[in-house]
Amino acid sequence: MLGKKRVAYRFLVEMELDKKLLQDLKNKYPNKWEELYRCYQDNDRLGYLLLIDDEPALDFRPLARQAKPKSQLSQAFADS
Repeated sequence: MLGKKRVAYRFLVEMELDKKLLQDLKNKYPNKWEELYRCYQDNDRLGYLLLIDDEPALDFRPLARQAKPKSQLSQAFADS
């Protein structure tokens, strides 16, 4: 309390806001979450993207090539 107003330290507010981000970074990038968080704090978007870019690319294949649809409706869905 400061006079009749309630106040909070900026550091504590920012820390609470960043807790969710930190937990997500730790779960998704356990080996480099610290560097990613540092890039976030410094607003270094390029550094953040370069760190994330090291991840292996996912192999996406069209559904129509993996399985043969049995009905005309499922064939139409696979072609879309």
